[in-house]
Amino acid sequence: MPHDHDAAGRHDTASPHDPQLPPPVVTRIERERTEIRQWLANKWEHGPCPVCRADEWFYGPVLEVALYSPTRATTGAVTPAFPVSCSNCGYLLLFNAIVSGVVVPASGHKFDSATRISRADQP
Repeated sequence: MPHDHDAAGRHDTASPHDPQLPPPVVTRIERERTEIRQWLANKWEHGPCPVCRADEWFYGPVLEVALYSPTRATTGAVTPAFPVSCSNCGYLLLFNAIVSGVVVPASGHKFDSATRISRADQP
């Protein structure tokens, strides 16, 4: 059986990704970064920072925001979100990665309609 070698003649030990396994983390992060860039370009009409008035922003990778529990370190419930931050003062915005389409929820996951609000709900 022939062996794969790189340009320097070294044996290539990397194997192709098994489609039965989750994608490698680097591939997932690269895909999410592309999705975030596209979502921001299409949806976010930013202006200057409300704190320092600078108009330079950067975004980060998807994070897991844990649900707060005063009696335990964590409840186990998390919401995937991606940060957008002011480059000058660090003011931070978090966007829900499921609502934005950056992360596809596990099958069967639904938002609790009791937590939704709209302008019609406002006094």
